[in-house]
Formats: sequence, structure tokens, C-alpha cells
Amino acid sequence: SGIYLPNSVRPYKAKIHQNTIVGSETTIDRNAEICDSVIGRKCEIGANVKITNSFIWDEVTIKNDCVIENAVLCSGATVKNNTTVTAGCILSFDTVVGPHAVLKTGTRMNVPRRCTCATTQNAPTRARRRGVAIPTLYPIICWMKC
Repeated sequence: SGIYLPNSVRPYKAKIHQNTIVGSETTIDRNAEICDSVIGRKCEIGANVKITNSFIWDEVTIKNDCVIENAVLCSGATVKNNTTVTAGCILSFDTVVGPHAVLKTGTRMNVPRRCTCATTQNAPTRARRRGVAIPTLYPIICWMKC
């Protein structure tokens, strides 16, 4: 049948169609429908959600009444109530979208991740020594890609 559901997955009255893989510890609420998709570990899929031809990475939250079609949602992404994510959309790590949003085809959303490396943490001190003011409202991003 092409369906893989580990024992830890609880699809409460959901429809899981062919060619679907669901990761462990994922919860799927009532009346959700998933077809031809891969769902990662520890995801939360709300009620009345429809997911088709999509890749949902680990620890993604999709609230109630959402439609996800032909999209990629990276780890930590959150899609709030009544949101539609259309073909070719990519939501990067920890992105939050919605509620009541409709993403245009091919939308890419990205949130810069904060780096915890020593280079980034020491940047304000080094800049102050050189007489450069760094506004504290902006996160300092490590360009070393560590």
C-alpha cells in the first residue's frame, strides 16, 4: 500500500493515503488527510489539514484547517490556522506563517538562525574596541557559517 506508520504515530480518524511515510512520535488530528508525502518525527498535524506531495521535516507544527501542496517545510516551521502553502513553497527552519495566510506559488521564507560560536559572541566587544557602534536590536549573524 506504500504507507509507513510507526507504532508511536497516532492518526486520530485521519486519512493516510498511499506513498506516505510518517515519522515516529508524530500526532495527526481528526479529519486530516495526507497523500504522497513524507512527514518527519515529532510533528503536530492539526484537524482538517490536507497535505499532498510535500516534504515535512522534523518537529513541524501545522495547525487546524491548513492546506499544504507540493511544498517543503523545514524543521521547526509552524503553519498557523487556515493557512494555504502552495506549490513550490519552501519554509526554512523555524519559520512561522499565518494565521489566515495564502502563500503564492514558489514563495521562499527564511529566518536567519542565531549563531552561538565564539566569533559571533565576541563581535560586539571587538567592534567597541575599534570604535564601531553595533545596535543591540539586530542579531549578529556569523558569516563564517560555523
